[in-house]
Amino acid sequence: MQPSKADRMQRIERNMADGRNAKASSAFEAATRYYRSALDRITAEDWSSTFELCFELGLNYAECLYLSGSSPSSEKLLDQLLLRARNRLERARVHRLQITLHVNKGKFAEAITLGLQSLQQFNVRIPRYPGAGAVSKERAAAKKLAAADIVRLTALPHATNPDVCAIADMIMLLAYPALLTDKDVYSVMIGKMLNLSLKHGNTPASLVIYGTFGLHLCNELEHYEAGLRLLKAAYALSETASHPAIQGKLAYMLGKALCQWEMSGEANSAMLLHAVRQCLEAGDFVYAGMAMTDHANAVYVHGTLEPLYRLAQSYLLTMLETKNSFRLMAFCNYMQLVSDYQGLTNDFASPAMERLNKHSMRSMIKGKEYRPIQFFRNYTYRSQIHYILGNYREAIMAAEAALPYIPRARLVPHLQEHHFFYALSLCAAWDTFADSEKPARRASLKQLHGQMKQWSAVSPANYLHKHELISAELARIAGRESEAIGLYHKSLLSAREAGHVQCEAIASELFAKFYLSKGIEKVARVYLTDAYESYMEWGAIVKARSMLDRYPGLAPKESTVTDRGGTEPELPSLLSSHASDERNLTSVLKAAQSFLEEADLEQLLSKLIHILIENTGAEKGCLLVERGEQLLVEIVMLPDNGNAPSLESVPLEQYPHLAGDVVRYSASFLTAVKLDNAGIDERFREDRYIRDQRPKSIACLPVTKPGHPNLLLYLEHSTATHAFALNREDVLQLLALQTYYVRTMLQSVEKTVVSAQAAGVTPTPVLVDPLTARELEVLKLMAKGLSNQEIGEQIDIVVGTVKNHIKNIFGKLGVSKRMKAVAQAKEWKLIH
Repeated sequence: MQPSKADRMQRIERNMADGRNAKASSAFEAATRYYRSALDRITAEDWSSTFELCFELGLNYAECLYLSGSSPSSEKLLDQLLLRARNRLERARVHRLQITLHVNKGKFAEAITLGLQSLQQFNVRIPRYPGAGAVSKERAAAKKLAAADIVRLTALPHATNPDVCAIADMIMLLAYPALLTDKDVYSVMIGKMLNLSLKHGNTPASLVIYGTFGLHLCNELEHYEAGLRLLKAAYALSETASHPAIQGKLAYMLGKALCQWEMSGEANSAMLLHAVRQCLEAGDFVYAGMAMTDHANAVYVHGTLEPLYRLAQSYLLTMLETKNSFRLMAFCNYMQLVSDYQGLTNDFASPAMERLNKHSMRSMIKGKEYRPIQFFRNYTYRSQIHYILGNYREAIMAAEAALPYIPRARLVPHLQEHHFFYALSLCAAWDTFADSEKPARRASLKQLHGQMKQWSAVSPANYLHKHELISAELARIAGRESEAIGLYHKSLLSAREAGHVQCEAIASELFAKFYLSKGIEKVARVYLTDAYESYMEWGAIVKARSMLDRYPGLAPKESTVTDRGGTEPELPSLLSSHASDERNLTSVLKAAQSFLEEADLEQLLSKLIHILIENTGAEKGCLLVERGEQLLVEIVMLPDNGNAPSLESVPLEQYPHLAGDVVRYSASFLTAVKLDNAGIDERFREDRYIRDQRPKSIACLPVTKPGHPNLLLYLEHSTATHAFALNREDVLQLLALQTYYVRTMLQSVEKTVVSAQAAGVTPTPVLVDPLTARELEVLKLMAKGLSNQEIGEQIDIVVGTVKNHIKNIFGKLGVSKRMKAVAQAKEWKLIH
C-alpha cells in the first residue's frame, strides 16, 4: 500500500529536520543519508507544487555531499539544480555554493570567474581583468571613504532589496579569494560594494566586505589605524545581529588584525578561538580553517611550543573531517616544527603521518592557488629553525627561496617572521660573505630593517624588540660596539616586557655571543644562562641542549652520572657550581634527553615519572590538576613501576591514597608545604590519611604557569623524616610541567584514536572468555590509576594475586599494557 501524499511529505520533512540537526552537529555523512532519504521520496509533481522545499532540500544535500567527501556527486547535483532554478536569485544561490566548493579546493580563479558572471545577472559588471585606470580610481575612492567616513559607512540603514542582498552575498564570497590572488578585481569589487551600500544600506554580508577591506588597509595600503577602526566597527555591528556565520568571519578578521598590529596576548588569541567556534557552529569551514591556522600561528609567535603542538593536533583532526587539504598541511607543518625543536621527529615516521603528508602534498599540486602560500610558509619555517640551530647559510637560502611568493603572502601571518629571521641570518653570516657580495647584502638588510622599523612604529609590543635586535646586529657588524650593547639590552627588555619568550632567548644568546667575542666570559655566562632557560621555557629542547654542548669552556666539567646502568656525557653547568644545583640540572637534562630519545609517549611518560621520583627521593607521589573548583589526581607516580601510567582523572575526594588536607592547603594558598614529620605537625594532625597511614615526610608544591592550569606536585616518604629539601623548586616545577605535558599529549592521542573509531559503527565484541567479577573490579581500580599494592589493599588481596588478575585481563582483552587495557575496556563498554 502506497503512503498518502500527506504521510510522504511528513516523512520528507522529518528527514530534512534530522538532516539539519546532523549537519549542525558536523555529522555530515549522517546528514547526507537523511537528505538522500528525503530526496528519494520527492516526485516530479512535488517540484511543481512545493518547489521551494525541493530546491532547499537539493542545496542542502549537495552541500553535505561535498562536506562528506563526495565532490563529484555534489557538483553534478548543483548543475542539475542550476537547470531547475526559476530566476536569478535561485541561480545565485546555486552559484554561491559552487563558488564555496571552488574556494575550499583552492580554485580561486574559477571561483572569481563564476562569481563575476553571476553578478552580471544583477547588472553589476566587473571586468575579469580591469584596466589600470579603473583600478587606481576605485582604490583612491575607497581609501578616502574608509579614512573619512567609517562611522557613516557602518551606520547606514539595513538594506531590504533582495537583489542588493544577493549581490552583497556574492561579493562577500569573492572578497577574500580576490584579496589573496587578484587585487585589481578586489579593488573594483570594493568600490562597487561601497557605492551600493551608500545607496541602498548595509546587509549582513556588507559587514564582512568591510572587514576584508579593513585587512586590506592594514596589510596593503598601510593605513593601519583606519583599517582597525573599520574592522572594529564592523565586528561591533555583527555582535548586535544573530548571525553566527557573519560574526565568525568578522571575529576571524579582527583577531587576525589584532594579533598582527596591536598588543599580543591571550585576548587576541581568544578572539581567534571564538572565531573558530562560531564558524564551525555555522558550518563555515573555509573561515574556520583560516581562523585555526592564524590561531596556531599566534600561539607559535607569542607563546610556547607545548600548547602549539596540542592545538595543531586538535585542529588537524577537524581538517581531516572537513577534507581541507591545504589547512591539513599547515597543521602537519606546525607539528613537524615542534617535533624538530623538541627532537620528537619520530612523530612523522608513523604510517599515519606519512599518509597525511602525502595526501597534503598531492592536494598542493591540485590546488595551485594555495601553492605560493604553502611554499612561503614552508620556506619561512625552514629559515627560522636553521637560524635557531646556527645553520645561517641554510637559513638565508630558505628565506631567499620564499621571496618570490611574498606578493601572494601579505595576508598570511608569516611575513614579519620571515623578514626578522632573514635579517638576523644575514647579520650572523656577515663575516662569511665575500667583499663583492656585501653591497647587495647590505641593501637587503637596509630594506628589511626599514620595513621592521615601520611595523614597530605601528605595533611596538609585537615588533619593537625585533627592530631593536636587528639594529643591534647592524651596529655590531659596523663596529659600533657601545651602540650595539645598548640595543641588545633594549631588545631583551622589550621582548621580556611583551612576553615574547622566543625572542628573549634569541636576544640573550646574541648578547652573550657579543660578550664572548670580547673575551668577557663572566658576563657572557649570565646571558647564556638566561638564553638557555628561555629556550627551555619556549620548549626548544634541542636548541637548549646544543647550547650546553657548544660552550664547554664557560664552566668546569662536572662528574658524570649514571641512569639505569648507562653513562651520561659530561655536562658543563651553566646554572650553578653547587652540588645540589648540579644534581638538579642533571635531572632536567635527563628529562630533555628523554624527549630526544623516546618516541613512544607511553614509555616517555614512565621515564619522566622515574626521573621525577629519583630526583626527589620520594617513595611515591601524585600530580594533581586544578580544573575549576575541583582538584583531580591525574598522574600517580611510583618508583620502578613497570605498569603503564593511567590516563584517568580521579577527583581528590575519591582518591584515599594521599593527605588531602595538605593538598587543599597548598592549592588554596599557592604555597609549598613541607612536613618533615607529618604525624606531629599540628596543622594536619586531623587528616585521616596521615592519622591512619602514618607517613613520615610529605611535600606539596604548586606549579603555576600562565596559560596552563595550576598543578600540584605531591610527594611522600613513609619511613624517612626530613626526606624533602626542595632546594630548587624551579627545577621540580619544570619536571612536573614536562610530565604533565607528555601526559596531555598521550591523552590527546588516545582521544584521537577513540574519536577515529567512533566515526564508524563498530559493534561491541563478545569476549570468548569473559572477565570474572573480581577481574572487572581490578580493571575498574586500574582505571583510577591505583598501583598493584593499592588495588590489593582496596579489595583485601595480596599483590601476587593482583598481578595474576591483571595478567588474565591482558590476555582476555588482547593487550599488553594497563593503559591499553583501560582504553579497550572503555571502548567495549566494559567499564565507564
